[in-house]
Amino acid sequence: MPPRVFNIAPGCPFLETFVAALFDGRVIPGLSQSSPRDLAQCRIFVPTQRAAQALAVELKRQNRGSRFLPAIQPLGALEDDGSALSAGDFFDSPRAAGELERRMILGELILAWSARLKQAIVSIDRDGAIRHAPEPLLVGTHPVDAWRLSGELARLIDEMIIEDVAWKNLDALNLDFDEYWRLTLHFLNIAVEAWPAIQQERHLVDPATRQKESIKRAVETVANADHPVIALGSTGSNISTAQLLAAIARAKRGAVVLPGLDTHLDAPSFAALRDAVVSKPTHPQAFLARLIAGIGIDRDDVAPLGAPSTKLSKRQEFISESFRPAESTDLWRHWRSLQDPADLRAALEDICVIEAANEREEALAIAVCLREALEDETRITALVTPDRALARRVRAEMLRWDVEIDDTGGVPLGLTQAGTLASLLLKVVDATSWAALLGHPLATFGLESQAPEFSNLFEIGVLRSGARFTGRWRPEVDRAREATLRRDAHPRQKAISEEQWLQLEDFADRLDAVAAPLQSLTGRHPLSRWLDAHRQAIGLATGSETFPTGEDGEALAALFDELSGAASARYVFDLEAYTTFFDALIAERMLRGAESGHPRLKILGLLEARLFGATRVVLAGLDETVWPPEAPSSSLLSRPMREKLGLSSIDRRIGQTAHDFCQALGAQEVIITRARKRGGAPTIPSRFLQRMEALAGAEIFDDFRDRGARWLDFARRLDQSEPVAPLKRPDPKPAVDLRPKSLSVTKIETLRRDPYSIYAQHILRLEPLPPLEEEAGAREIGVAVHAVLEEFCRAHPHGPLPENARETILDLLHRHLGALASDPEFQTFRWPRLQKGIDLYLAFEADHRPALKKLFIEEGGALSIPLRDGSDFLLTCRADRIELLLDGAMDVCDFKTGAVPSFSQISAGFSPQLTLEAAMIARGGLRRIKPGPVTSGFYIPLGGAPKSAVSEIKPGPRAREKLTFQELAEEHFQELQKLLNDFRDPRRGYPARPFPQFASRYNDYDHLARTREWSIVGANEAEDA
Repeated sequence: MPPRVFNIAPGCPFLETFVAALFDGRVIPGLSQSSPRDLAQCRIFVPTQRAAQALAVELKRQNRGSRFLPAIQPLGALEDDGSALSAGDFFDSPRAAGELERRMILGELILAWSARLKQAIVSIDRDGAIRHAPEPLLVGTHPVDAWRLSGELARLIDEMIIEDVAWKNLDALNLDFDEYWRLTLHFLNIAVEAWPAIQQERHLVDPATRQKESIKRAVETVANADHPVIALGSTGSNISTAQLLAAIARAKRGAVVLPGLDTHLDAPSFAALRDAVVSKPTHPQAFLARLIAGIGIDRDDVAPLGAPSTKLSKRQEFISESFRPAESTDLWRHWRSLQDPADLRAALEDICVIEAANEREEALAIAVCLREALEDETRITALVTPDRALARRVRAEMLRWDVEIDDTGGVPLGLTQAGTLASLLLKVVDATSWAALLGHPLATFGLESQAPEFSNLFEIGVLRSGARFTGRWRPEVDRAREATLRRDAHPRQKAISEEQWLQLEDFADRLDAVAAPLQSLTGRHPLSRWLDAHRQAIGLATGSETFPTGEDGEALAALFDELSGAASARYVFDLEAYTTFFDALIAERMLRGAESGHPRLKILGLLEARLFGATRVVLAGLDETVWPPEAPSSSLLSRPMREKLGLSSIDRRIGQTAHDFCQALGAQEVIITRARKRGGAPTIPSRFLQRMEALAGAEIFDDFRDRGARWLDFARRLDQSEPVAPLKRPDPKPAVDLRPKSLSVTKIETLRRDPYSIYAQHILRLEPLPPLEEEAGAREIGVAVHAVLEEFCRAHPHGPLPENARETILDLLHRHLGALASDPEFQTFRWPRLQKGIDLYLAFEADHRPALKKLFIEEGGALSIPLRDGSDFLLTCRADRIELLLDGAMDVCDFKTGAVPSFSQISAGFSPQLTLEAAMIARGGLRRIKPGPVTSGFYIPLGGAPKSAVSEIKPGPRAREKLTFQELAEEHFQELQKLLNDFRDPRRGYPARPFPQFASRYNDYDHLARTREWSIVGANEAEDA
């Protein structure tokens, strides 16, 4: 009996066509819907579990009354099934090692290998003698590195098993390759000798061995089977699977249904593909050509099931020609000459190409395509892409329309709620990471619905108080409560009640309990200890003492159980290494939940897409390294070494993805997308697209792009708002009774430079929260310097300074700066500048002390100013330094660790701090100082900037007006009265940056004023647009 092999061409809905032919009796003689007993005995093999589910749905849809339907089984699950195909004493043989278990053992062997060597290998002679280098070996010495290498080694072991390559073939590499490769061969002894010994000792086999043996038993069983057996949708890329397909095709009641065998490529070119898995692995028909050769038939012996429309058949002819082997692409010109341009255009008119600017725009354009498809209730749409990140982007974009889509590729466990919680618990080392944990929806700490309230309160009151996590939060609560007593504490922190502080103490105890299991493990410990502590921390964080509920929680619990069962004493980690190891694990573990998305939308992997019938297919990610994927590199074997061993080319994946691309192009409507940039880097269009463009010609391919531009236009307009008039500078005019009745002299400067900031802070009462883990910087240094000079000057209010004044001040500064003073960066860059500033201050003291009668430091004051409307305004200040001189005059001084204002800024009234302090002193505004003339003002720069010097406020030689400091102070006070009176006018607003050249470079309220929307921001200033 000749082998029974069928083909379903692209353009025919695969499952629908197959089921119709099955029920009509066209697949296996005598097997139809009219023979329910045979149908019940029939077994159908499909590539994946998802394909099995889809076939079951289609069988039920077309079922016309039969009570029994065929059994469906994924090809990869033979050994898990107790069916007649694989039954027998094989299942009493050694069990297959689980993937995680196997990698753990291989990793242990790698660690043992590196421990034996100790030193790096320089070379290995042909006789096996090893020459070492003096430096230590770095390969495979760390558990994380061993885990990564175990994955590569496991994949190589599987390949060797599946492709029937004996390990003894490695001996030939010694003679043909550079001696450097003997290092790799020495490492591979783990797989050649050590791993088989472990398998024998523990009665284990490799999963590939188990499956291969299972398929071998199935091949023997199929040959004599009386019941129907069908293999559906496989290309036979796996050698063992190809052998099973051949056996099924030759069976008495067997049949193989191929997906998308190319019947258009000329016979000589197709015949050349029979060995293409070796010579042309990137061709889409390479594996199918090998498969039918292995079955022992020619392409003409394959019978078609179903027939695509004339239009789709012509399209498939074009696709076949596009992917013609490179050696015969000279025939393209002849093929084009035979085509009717109108027929070719008609065949390709339902294809479009979207070339997005980046992956974000690509995802949005795809989402628009999917959403528009839902308007037609008869349309089934699928997104097919190998790029899981792009698939997740599209899913997120679809949520703007509240549309959920199932992704058959699944989601990494590390991206689920349970996975992110487990990962965050390993990284809570500072306030920022704790804030991330507190914001996690599963982190309830046993408080359930109250958890968000306490988490927010803890972040504001403790995390944003400058607290540093040192292993426990409970002591930090007390420090944070004390910090609210400071003058500069945030109003929201000051508003926390005593009852709330008591609640925060309890909350901090809960957080400390969560951190304790992992914090208690200092240094290096075995994996089992880390797993126990990690498991305990997860239970405390969720408040249930168990893993989170739901599929992701169950998957996480299963992972912990597997790890616990396979944990080896050689896997010893510190916290950082365990975190890296765990993150790698949960990134590899895929979670595929039950289908719950829209019934007419799917996101499919390339393998599932072969069998899924959709009227519109979006093929996404058509860029090099995405589709087709980049050939995987191996640190174990090079390309020539693989070829010498007889392993398949690493480019075979390109051929498989090319076949999937050609198959998907058979849909009624095809939308192809790519991005010109990915990750900010330019991309190269997929070679598949380049071939299509080369054959179709620029004119037709431009039509593809023009049709795709329609979707791009929709996507770009989706987030576009209606044109609006350009914003004008905000100028709010609040009611007069809401306007501030008291400001400090420094805030008067802000009122002059940027009234909007006063409006936001004092009228709207908006205060920016302190940042998390705020780094000590200019502000903290300035506070410390002021505190030190206050302490020093109070100790020496008059008379000459002691000889050790410099050492005393620097010691005080070290004490006030705390941990910052020990920071290497601070010691290298900032400390020398501060020393220079202190030297300048001491020089100023030496110059002024002889004429000094009394010194006032950090003196506070207030002055009531009557206004025209009958109200009073209270002007306040806190003067850094006021000098009462022997002649009765006074000087005012201000310490500056930052930039010193210029005289032009001061005289124009944009830096009136010292002049207004002088005016307040003259009017008795400082209670402890008798009113009197203030004749001079000084800025004392302490930041140590280059060329810095004490700056006296006096006009320069080129100044137009030669006002004395006393006269300038009086003038500024008069201008202040006028300004305050103006702001009592309801028509006077609080504009943002009315004088851009004098505005502060950084402002807490610029985003609120939307400054960038109405101004042009230059390097140092903002001007009206």
